Amino acid sequence: MARDRREIVARLAQRLDEVLPCFTLGVASRFEKDCNPGFVMIEAVQIEGHTDDVGTDRVNRNLSAARANSTFFAITQAAEQVMHHQKLKRQPVLSVAAYGPDRPVTSNDTPEGRATNCRIDLRFIMVTPQDTNGIEIIREALESVGDPDRAMVTRPRPGCRKRPPTISPNGGRNGIQTKAVPAFTFHGQHRNQQLSSSFHAGSQFVAGFARRSNLRRAVSAILDRWPDAVRTPEDRDRERLAREMLRRVAAWDWTNIPTQRVNSAAIAVFDEERRSRQDLLSVWEFYLKEIATREPGAFLDGMVGVYPESFMPGADHTRHLARALAARSDDLGARHRKLMTALPELFRPDAAPLALARIMRDADDAYAQLKAIGLSSPHTSGIARAAQKTFFERLAPDLDKAEARRKLLNWLTPENGPVLQAGAGPAVEALLAPWRERNPPDTLRNELSEAIIKAWNDPSLHAGGIWSGFDGELRAVLLRRLTHQDMKFFCDMVTATQNSPMRPPRRNFWLKLYHDRMIDEAWVAFGSEAQRYAQQNLLRGGKTDMNRRFGRQLDRGGITSLLIMRIGNKIVVDGCHSYKTHIFRADDRRAPKLYEREYYCDDMMRASPNSKPHNSIPSWSQWVLQHV
Repeated sequence: MARDRREIVARLAQRLDEVLPCFTLGVASRFEKDCNPGFVMIEAVQIEGHTDDVGTDRVNRNLSAARANSTFFAITQAAEQVMHHQKLKRQPVLSVAAYGPDRPVTSNDTPEGRATNCRIDLRFIMVTPQDTNGIEIIREALESVGDPDRAMVTRPRPGCRKRPPTISPNGGRNGIQTKAVPAFTFHGQHRNQQLSSSFHAGSQFVAGFARRSNLRRAVSAILDRWPDAVRTPEDRDRERLAREMLRRVAAWDWTNIPTQRVNSAAIAVFDEERRSRQDLLSVWEFYLKEIATREPGAFLDGMVGVYPESFMPGADHTRHLARALAARSDDLGARHRKLMTALPELFRPDAAPLALARIMRDADDAYAQLKAIGLSSPHTSGIARAAQKTFFERLAPDLDKAEARRKLLNWLTPENGPVLQAGAGPAVEALLAPWRERNPPDTLRNELSEAIIKAWNDPSLHAGGIWSGFDGELRAVLLRRLTHQDMKFFCDMVTATQNSPMRPPRRNFWLKLYHDRMIDEAWVAFGSEAQRYAQQNLLRGGKTDMNRRFGRQLDRGGITSLLIMRIGNKIVVDGCHSYKTHIFRADDRRAPKLYEREYYCDDMMRASPNSKPHNSIPSWSQWVLQHV
C-alpha cells in the first residue's frame, strides 16, 4: 500500500511539473499564450495537512504539519524541479500549511468521518488583479520569461492582490470559487499515518486534473472577474484625452501614462465628434501603426474593445481598425476570443452588423446574449447600434406575435440593463405598427401601453425623447389607446368601489362615446382611496407608476376621483359618488387642463358654468349630448 501511495504522489508531482511552467516564473517557466491566454499566475500550490478532533490541539497541529511535510518531501523527491516554479515575488509556489482539526469536511462522530478528516488537501491559489495595471504587471512578468532585460522586480507592484480560490471543501473563506481546478485530497485510515492510505477518486482523479482544459476553465472564471481592459471615457473628458494624445504623439512623450489611458483615449479619437478631424490624423496613424507593431498584450487587446465601441458602418476609421486588427487576430488575448468565435465576421465591417443582427434575432434575450459574447455595453456599442436597425426590421413582420414582442422588449428594456433611449423610437413604432388599423385585445393594449409609458414616458405629457421625431399617426394611435385605457380604468375602479345602480349606465355611456370617436382625450385624477384600491387590485403587472401615470384629486379627503375629457371644443369633468358632471368651453380660462398632476374638485364645481347631477340617466345623457 505504501508503494502505491508513493507512486500516486510521484505521478502527481510529474503532472505538476508539466502544468506549472505556463503559470509561474523562474528558470523552469515555459510561458506560451496557447496554454495561458489569460495571463493568469499561480501564487501558491499549498499542501495542507488536516486531522480529526481526537486528542489535544497541539498534538493534532503537529500531526497535520508532519503529514503535510511528509507529502511535500515525497513530491520534491519525485520531481525536484517542482521547487523551481516561482510566484510573482520570485519565491517557490510549493508550500505547506497545517490546520489540525480546524477544517473538517465531515462529522467526526463516526470512524469513517474521522478517517475522512485525516487528510491532505492540495490548494491552488491564483493571483487576481484588481485593475488593468495589475493585469499588465502579470502579463509583463510572464512575457519576460527568458528575457533578462524584461525581468520583473521581486516586490509586487500596486494593482495585484491575492485572493485564494476556495477549491477544497470548507477551505478558504473569501476566495474565488474556481471549481474547474479540483482539490486533491489524501485520506488517512489511521491517525498516525503521515501519507494517507488512499487517494480521493484514485489515479483517474489525478489524470483529470492534468488536463490543461481544467486550468483554462479556471482562467475563464478569473477573466470574468477582471475589469474591462478599456474604460469608456465620459463625454466631458474626451476632448482633453484626444488633445493629450495629440501632444504626446507630437513630442513622442510616453512618461507617466498607463496603457489603459492610451486605449481609453482611442475611444475619444475615433468617436463621432472627432473621427473626421484633420488635426487628429497623426493620432490616427499612431494607433494604426501601434496595432501593427506592438507586442501582444494590454494595448492590442484594448484596441479590440475600441473597435466595436467606435464602429460606424462605412466610416474610414472602422475599415482601417478592422484591417489592422484582423492582421493581428492570432495575437489577441482570451478576453475577446469569445466575441471573435461567436462573431467570425467581427473584422469584416460590411458583414459584421448583419451577422450580429442574426445573433440578436436568434436569441430570446438579445441584450444578455451580447453581454455573454463579450460586448460589455450592448446599447452603446457602435457595432450593436449598427446591427440594431436590421434586428428591428427582421422582427417587425412578427410583432403581432408574443414571442417577437418579448424579444424586442427584452432588448429595449433589459432586466439587467438600462432602457434603450437613443434609437428606440423606430422600435416603439414597430411595436405599434401592427395595430395601426386594428385594435389589439384589451390585455395586450394595456400591456404595451404601460411598458411604453414606463420606459419612455407618457406622450401626452412629454414631447421630447423618442416622441420628438415619432411617427405622428402612430403617436395618435397610442394616445387614443391611452384615452380608452384611462377611461376604462376609471370606470372599472368606480364600478368596483361604488355600489350604485347609476354607475354601470354612466360607464357604458362614456365608453360608447369613445367608440363613436367623440372623445378626443381623457385623463384621470384619483383620490387617495381610489389610488390605493387601484394599486392593489387593478395594477397587477407592476409596471405602472401611479404618481406618473395619473393625476391626484386632493379635495374632500380624497374620496372623490375625476375623469377629465376633451370632447371637441369642450372640457367635460365627471366624478364618482354624487359629484355632478361639469362642462366648460375649452377656451374658458376656468376650465381644468388635462394632464395636470393635482386637481381640486370643489374649485372646479364652483367655477363650472354648466353642470347636471346623475339622478336620471336618460335625462343626464341627453343633456351631455346636447352640450358637447
